[in-house]
Amino acid sequence: MSKWSRDNLQGLTFEYSDLSYTIPRGNVEVLHSMSGIIQQETLHAIMGASGAGKCKFSPVFGGITANLSSYMKSSDILKTTSRKNYIGYVAQNDALLPELTVRETMMHSACVRLPRLLSDAQRSRHVDRIIRCLGWEHVQHNIIGDFESHGLSGGEYKRASIGVELAAAPLALFLDEPTSGLDSTSALTLIRLLRKLTRAGMTIVVILHQPRKEIFNCLDSLTLLHQGRQMYQGSRDNVRSHFERLGHDFAGASNTADLILDIISSEQKTLTSTNEEAKGEESTNDEFRATSRWTRCNNDVSNSGTKFLPLCRASWITQFWLCLVRSLKQQQRRASSFYLEIGVGGIAGLIIGLSLYSYKGQHMQGIYLSPFERLSSSANPNTPAMIGLMVCMAIGLAASPSGVKTFGEENILQCKEASSGHSQSAYYLGKVVSTFPRLAISALHFTSFYTILATPRMTYWENFSIIVLYFYTIYGLASCCSFIVSRQDGPLMAVILCLIVSVLGGYGPSLYVVKQWHLEWLWRMFPGTWASEAYVDRTFRRSAYLYNINGAAQATGFSLGRYHLDISMILFWGRSIES
Repeated sequence: MSKWSRDNLQGLTFEYSDLSYTIPRGNVEVLHSMSGIIQQETLHAIMGASGAGKCKFSPVFGGITANLSSYMKSSDILKTTSRKNYIGYVAQNDALLPELTVRETMMHSACVRLPRLLSDAQRSRHVDRIIRCLGWEHVQHNIIGDFESHGLSGGEYKRASIGVELAAAPLALFLDEPTSGLDSTSALTLIRLLRKLTRAGMTIVVILHQPRKEIFNCLDSLTLLHQGRQMYQGSRDNVRSHFERLGHDFAGASNTADLILDIISSEQKTLTSTNEEAKGEESTNDEFRATSRWTRCNNDVSNSGTKFLPLCRASWITQFWLCLVRSLKQQQRRASSFYLEIGVGGIAGLIIGLSLYSYKGQHMQGIYLSPFERLSSSANPNTPAMIGLMVCMAIGLAASPSGVKTFGEENILQCKEASSGHSQSAYYLGKVVSTFPRLAISALHFTSFYTILATPRMTYWENFSIIVLYFYTIYGLASCCSFIVSRQDGPLMAVILCLIVSVLGGYGPSLYVVKQWHLEWLWRMFPGTWASEAYVDRTFRRSAYLYNINGAAQATGFSLGRYHLDISMILFWGRSIES
């Protein structure tokens, strides 16, 4: 068992040589033969014009991007497959759950990503230290919010994203344009905070587009890129003298960063790829090969607090429970959406019940049993199948938008957490299980209104079983749509797909006709057919004392005596989608 103390790692030094990266699609090389060093406990900037390859730099070093065309080896401490355990990454458009508070969001990250041998009290104390470092004692219990609700400001949102990564106690932190969208004062405050963190022992790399003078002066070192090629790599103090030696005049320049970016963008043909810090060292340092070496620092930095090395994350069960609790908390704070969903479910059941009210519970009209066949008139055994179609379509319209919302608004967050080492299956299952109470209550309201008004010839719980399982199936189908199409198109796509699945239920065309086409196997692949058969089975069997149900079943094409198989197949269909 590992021992966690202040003697653990306090920073990382990145050394790389002949490093390239090629985008698999199109075989486009966006980083070309880069070499250099990023010292531990420094604030390092990646700068360049748009299209220079800056945004590919951080994912490569953070272990998020794996398609390297040269070597990125690590020491025994940092294996290539576990870089995400040691390095934090904050994307430009980072995603946080708007329903949670700042502290709840940070605690979730700490509980998942810190070593499992730590106690809850230790994790809480670690998060408290991060909050104090960020100066956030007064906003730690504020709801994060989003563009539709009042929450954190742009600068506070950026800090929250950084806090989530710091809660995992990384050894290095990469940030993709953290100052974008911020005013000049907020941007400078954020960069000064990052510089303060480096003095506490972290290695921080930021991508900057066009920093102001005060921000540029906060940097320790930088890498200049143009069209994927490294134009300079070294100390910020030496960059001006380097370009002056190349014949460029800095006299009268108010912002060194602006002039440097102009130079590498307009006169790149006169520049050569330069590494000021590594120049002259390759001949004397045998360890500086065409690999990436990650070294560790054992310095005990004062006032930095306990440094945890995240070797062993929370177990799958713990991650599942944390995701489940988090999702339930989201629903609790989104009460209006919850009540609306229940209301829609109840209204859908009310409408279907009213449409069948005139039947007075007579949902089957068949041929009377012998010897009363001649008394039969206007036999219509297809009514139960029609009811199955109406119920399935109503559930599809009521539940599909809510199912899309379960995952549709969190795709970016889910990808971010997966790249940080969170279990995708634990997250997904936690979200699915959290919807059970919601869909069960919606199904309960639907069933109650429908049963009272339509008075079907089946027990309440038989009816509820069909409806709640079909709700579950629609939720799963709609959630799949949220992964396939955009957030804006998800609800419409889900409604259309759910209607198609419901229509293929054996009413129009009837399953009898479908059998003549030898396509029953295709209809059986959709849950609407099994749901309709369950309604047919319960309705027919409860009318067996009066009608010839075998003849009616043959006329409709459905099979009788398979109610439990029918609801099992609906459940199987839903489980298959969820898996």
